Amino acid sequence: MNEQATQANRKTRKQDMTIPASNPHIIAQTAQYVSQDLLARWQQLSALQGQKCRVGCIGLLKAGKSSLCNALTDSLDDRRFAVGFNRTTTANQEWDCGDYLLLDTPGLDCNENDSRETTSLLESLDIIIFAHNLNTGEFDKHEQEFMWRLAPSKERSMALLDKTFWALTKLDECTKNDARQLEQKITSQIARQIGVTPRYVFTLGSTRYKKGMTENKQLMVQKSNIPAFRDALRNDVRSKQQQVAAERQMALRDVRQQIVGQLHTVLTEKTREITDYAQKRTALKSKFGHGLVALHERLQQYANKQQEM
Repeated sequence: MNEQATQANRKTRKQDMTIPASNPHIIAQTAQYVSQDLLARWQQLSALQGQKCRVGCIGLLKAGKSSLCNALTDSLDDRRFAVGFNRTTTANQEWDCGDYLLLDTPGLDCNENDSRETTSLLESLDIIIFAHNLNTGEFDKHEQEFMWRLAPSKERSMALLDKTFWALTKLDECTKNDARQLEQKITSQIARQIGVTPRYVFTLGSTRYKKGMTENKQLMVQKSNIPAFRDALRNDVRSKQQQVAAERQMALRDVRQQIVGQLHTVLTEKTREITDYAQKRTALKSKFGHGLVALHERLQQYANKQQEM
């Protein structure tokens, strides 16, 4: 067995020890009494235990998500994450970046299925990259509605901001002054909508970065802001590793408690039904028992009269 195969086996054994396998028999039995959404969340969280941080890039169609993901992974030919003029990302795409897993997602405004898939994915993300095309100006209604769904309360708003990097893309297509003004407007818009000023807002030029890397022009690379963004992202991931593991375990415990609660409710209802049935059965048995005794007495009386005659 070569060294690569040996390492692969070690990795597999490590995953087997850290990621608990869901028992199909238990799932099949539980599915009869527990909501499907809760059961799916239980399976999802069970699979996430022991995994790396998950960083997901979300945003509207053509917000520059795939191009940004390619820049972050140094895929200078844009082959790692599909890009193009037409819609290219139709399912979640994933790449291992060492410290974290990077996921590219379909556009929020593509269709209902894509939006639903991205929304369900958010629950498994530890860090969000919210990509927005600078050339479209401030956030449009789809983005604003999505933010409302993400942060319906002050508590959720704080949690959202703590895990979100706002990536204002297409810097290559804006003048320096325009980019600065748009960054200020969008930052203010986020603060108005969510209620707190965001910590991580970057204007990014993926095309500029890839051109600078290809032509070995370091100044162009730096002005793309991709290196600074990548460093900030990596530092945040590393600082949150233990927190992420603890939050996943806590979330899994919470889901298990909810499942136990639903099962307890079902058990209570079934116990009440059995008790009611037993009481009705006892009452019927008593009723028919008394009736049989009375019938026996009448028959005995009749028999006695017949003997006397």
